[in-house]
Amino acid sequence: MWTRRSPIKARRLQNLEFIKGFMMVGWVVLITGGLTGIGRATAMAFARGGAIVIVTGRREEAGLELAKQLRGLGPEAEFVKADVRKDDDVRAMIDKTVARFGTTRAPKAFPAP
Repeated sequence: MWTRRSPIKARRLQNLEFIKGFMMVGWVVLITGGLTGIGRATAMAFARGGAIVIVTGRREEAGLELAKQLRGLGPEAEFVKADVRKDDDVRAMIDKTVARFGTTRAPKAFPAP
C-alpha cells in the first residue's frame, strides 16, 4: 500500500540535512583576534561544530584560558600569541599552525539552506 510521508517528518529530514551541511568535523580553522567579541564567538561556534580551532591574540593568559574552554567544546584547540600588525608574528602564526596540523582546511563557502 502506498503511503505518503507526513509533512512533519519531511521537514525534520530537511532540517537534519541542513544541519549536516554545517558539521565542521575535520576542519582546521585559524581565527585571528579571537580572544573577545565576534572572534571569540566564532571560535566557540567552530569548536561546538567539531572543528579544530587555532585562536590568536596578543594576551597570552586570556588566550590560554580560551583554548582550554574550546577544548571542552570541540576536539582540539590551540592558542598562538600573535599581533597581526607585525609581519613576523603573522608568519610565525601560520608556520605554527601548518607545523602542528598540516594545513588549514575549511570550505570556501557555506552550503545554502
